[in-house]
Amino acid sequence: MGTSMSSSLLDLMTLKRADWSILKEIAKKIGEQNPKSCFECTKCTSGCPAAEFLEMYPHNIVCAVREGLAEEIINSDVIWRCALCLKCKERCPQEVAPSDLIIALRNIATDRGVGVPEDLNSVLNSIMEIGYIHPPMKAFSRRLRKTYTREELGLKVLKGPKDMDAFREALMAAFEE
Repeated sequence: MGTSMSSSLLDLMTLKRADWSILKEIAKKIGEQNPKSCFECTKCTSGCPAAEFLEMYPHNIVCAVREGLAEEIINSDVIWRCALCLKCKERCPQEVAPSDLIIALRNIATDRGVGVPEDLNSVLNSIMEIGYIHPPMKAFSRRLRKTYTREELGLKVLKGPKDMDAFREALMAAFEE
């Protein structure tokens, strides 16, 4: 994965040259999955539930890293838009695992102090405060023009974690790993 090229690739959007040094760092984090194995079949992208929200598709991210443009990916929001559903990993016939690559890029970004997007921070803050991304809402029937609680619909009442302090501690420990 860490081959160097005599002629350096140029990103025409940023006019930056390809940086091959980061590939060793990525290789340590992703193990045997090799971005160079990707032949751009786009199976990862075709199964991606977040693809419509991404400025770069999973196979594009793999290709950009393969071409030495990992720094641009790390410094963009694209790695934070992935839902980490792992469908791309399941679908890849070459076992490239774009999701593992995205996790590695996220780890490198946080190690380097690249900020997490503000909207993701607000989601994490909500989870830390109440145990959910947002509190359970009432359901609305357009036909009956009426709102219903979970109880009225025969659903269990959702409660936050029993011990919020233990939940927060476990969540913080997971982030530190």
